[in-house]
Parts: sequence; structure tokens; C-alpha cells
Amino acid sequence: MGEPRYQQTPASAGRLVAQSHDLMGALDLEGRLVWANPAWRAVLGHDPAELPGMSYLELLHPDDRGRALAVQAELAAGAVVRPELEVRLRTTAGEDRWILFNAVYSPEERLLYISGKDVTSRAETMLLHTRYRALVANLPDTVVTMFDPDLRIIVAEGAQLARRGLDGAAYTGRALADTMPAEQFAKIAPRYRAALAGEPQSFDIDTPDGEVTYRVQVVALLDEHERLLGGLSVSRDVTETRRQERTMVSRTAELERSNAELAQFAYVASHDLSEPLRMVSSYLQLLRRRYGGRLDADADTFIDYAVDGAARMRKLIEDLLAYSRAGRSERPTEAVNTARVVGEVASTLRALAEDDPPEIEFGELPTVEGDPAQLVQLFQNLVGNGVKFVAPGVRPHVVVSAARAGEQWRFTVEDNGIGIEARHADRVFGMFQRLHTRDEFEGTGIGLAIARKVVERHGGEISAAPRDGGGTCFAFTLPAREDGR
Repeated sequence: MGEPRYQQTPASAGRLVAQSHDLMGALDLEGRLVWANPAWRAVLGHDPAELPGMSYLELLHPDDRGRALAVQAELAAGAVVRPELEVRLRTTAGEDRWILFNAVYSPEERLLYISGKDVTSRAETMLLHTRYRALVANLPDTVVTMFDPDLRIIVAEGAQLARRGLDGAAYTGRALADTMPAEQFAKIAPRYRAALAGEPQSFDIDTPDGEVTYRVQVVALLDEHERLLGGLSVSRDVTETRRQERTMVSRTAELERSNAELAQFAYVASHDLSEPLRMVSSYLQLLRRRYGGRLDADADTFIDYAVDGAARMRKLIEDLLAYSRAGRSERPTEAVNTARVVGEVASTLRALAEDDPPEIEFGELPTVEGDPAQLVQLFQNLVGNGVKFVAPGVRPHVVVSAARAGEQWRFTVEDNGIGIEARHADRVFGMFQRLHTRDEFEGTGIGLAIARKVVERHGGEISAAPRDGGGTCFAFTLPAREDGR
């Protein structure tokens, strides 16, 4: 026959070719399109009227041209073939679509009639599954299982299977109930069914031999129409993690018991020491009143030392009791007006220094959730610290303020005292930590330790820093009330 005539889809091809959703057409032996049906416009965007005479190689992805040319060469050599070829064709928008072509060669016409189906979604799914399997195979300590609505395994794979010497293929098609003891299946089956009902599940389960603990997460799998296809479970080996968690819980419990015992010991020891010390102090003071000046000068000095030592010991015991109570209080929290608390503290401190009362400023302060007695102690220690530690001849000036910080209030207590060097900012909150001698400033070195314990018991944090211009700025946080005030 003569050379094929390039034309539109012939009328004899009928309505089937014209209305088909598949790409249909004919190629000559040189790979040029002879005709093409309207589906080429719908799938690829190309005008069928412009395709006749064009080489199909122009539409092919470069990586697929070799396979297409091999088929073309077989045809040119006279081979009678019925090829099936999956290749990528470029759309007018510059995208690639996977097309599965079937072809029939007509020796008489020397034409290759082709029919192509768009299988892009299938190809992408296969590629996704290939990548998914590569990912799962390389996830350590993991098993991924897909199952149908009847809890029958569709596929099981993962590195953990290989590590335990198990073959994932052997589980395909098996009922989940057949892969484990009945009592174990009875525990997890409700979880799997709940996941299929739309409630994602997460739980831990041990293998029958008790050697491995898995953390299992189960979700439902739905199609694009929200229809249930089955479920997916991801099981990760958390044996070592659970062991560490149990060890940590045990150590935490042991530490809490130890701290409670130490706090109880400090409370009991301090309480029991108070009574005999009170008696010693009383008799020493009685001794000074009766015999002061009646003995020699050395005796009077020794009595004064003993009275002073007993007084300092009593103060130390009282502070130790306060410290132990700060960590032991079990009173429920309540709304505490901090402005009222600071006002009471200021009145007390001013009354103790009638000749030259300190200047204590505070504006509007919030109501917080806390232990009233402990918050009085907190402000007493911090404001009192600013009043106490000032240079000779300087009138103490303390400013208390607060600002909202999320779900907490951030308080600041600023003073014009002698200040704290930055390198000692954390040390001052330790027990018995003094930066000055008793000759310079009185005290036991426990006040700021009590302040930190009170703040921490309320779930806050406290810090100290040098203040610009001299003095110290204490900052701490307390929880705001649930009503947001």
C-alpha cells in the first residue's frame, strides 16, 4: 500500500473511538502520529488536530525513549508484535502522566494502532508503596501491620520482624487472633476495633515470652470517600525505654521518701531541741540578772557569751523549723491578696525601726493562689532582706511590683542595699550561706533558702541579680488564679 494519509480520526472508527477516555491513535513505522482521538486533549492537553505528523518521541519522557525506540525497531524489521508499554508523556502544562499503551500492528497498512490508559495514580501508588517499604524496612525496632475490617492481616513488615527471626510474608492473610495467645488477643482486640471505629489507640503490650515490650499505635485507614478499608498498626520496641522509666520511677520514689524522712527528721530534731534550749536560755538569763556585777569582769563576759550563744541557737532552731515547715505544709491553697500581705509585712518592719523606719513602696498587686502563711513568710524574708542589708547611714528603700507572665505573676522586690555579686546570685539561696560575718549583719543564713522553698512549693522560680545603680533585685513567680485574675 502507499504511504499512510495523515488525517483526523476516520469516520469509520466510529463513536467508540471519539468518545473513549483512553488515548487512541495510529503511528507509522517512523513513529509519527497518523491520527489521534479527542482524549489526547482531555488527558494531555494536546489538540488532536495538531498531532498528525508529529513524532511521538517529542511527547515522551527522555528516560522512556529507549524502550519505545526498541519496539519501533522491531516493527521496522518486520517483526509481528503486540507490544504493551508503560511510558511517561508530557502534558502541555509541563507535567508527566504515566500511560499504559497496548498496540496492534497492521502489516497491510504498516500502521501501529495504539490505545493508552492513564495509570498515573497507580504508578504513584506503586512508587509510594516502594518508598514506604524501604522506609519501614529501615526503621529500627518497628513492625508495621495493615489489616482489614475483620482483623485479618494484609501485610506485615519491619526491621523488628527480621531481628526476631520472623518472616513478614508468613503473616499475610492470617487472622490477627491466630498470631498470639487467646488471652493476649482478648486484651488488644477491643483496642483495634475502637481504632476501626475512628478512635486512634496507643498502648503497651508484652510479647508472650515477656522479653519484649511494644508500644502500639493503631489508626483506621479510609479511602477518598471516607469508606473504611481497614487499619494500620505501628509497633515499636520500647523494652529498654520501659526499663529506664521503671528505674527512674523507682529512684524518684526513693528520693521522695528520703527527702520526706530528712524533712521529718529536721522538724522533729528542731522541735525537740527547742524545749531544753529554752530552759538553758532561761536559766542563763536568770543567772545574769542575779549575779551580774557581783562576780568578776570575766564572769560577766562569759555569762554574756553564753546568753548570746543560746539566743543565736534558739533563732537557728526556729529558722530550721520554718524551713522544714515550708516543704511540709499540706494546707490547701486559697486566694491570697498579695497587696494585703506586703502591707502587713511593711507595717511590721516599720514598727521595728520607729526612729528611722524603712521606705517600702508597693502599688497594685494581684491576688494569687497559694498558702497564706507561707506567702507572708516569703515577703517577710525578701523585703526584710532589703531592709537589713544596707550600708551604714543609708535609709532602706524597697519597691515591690508585679506583672502578668502567661499563667503566672512575676514579682520583683528591689532594694538599695549593699547588693549581691552576680557570681553569688544562686549561692545566696542555699542553706546557711552567708556573704558577711555576724559582726557585720545578724542572721542564720536560712531566710533566702526558706524563700526559695516556698516559691518552689507553689510551682514557681526565684532568682537574684545585681540592680542597676546598686542594690539587689529578687524576682519570683507565683501561679495566677484559675479565674484569670
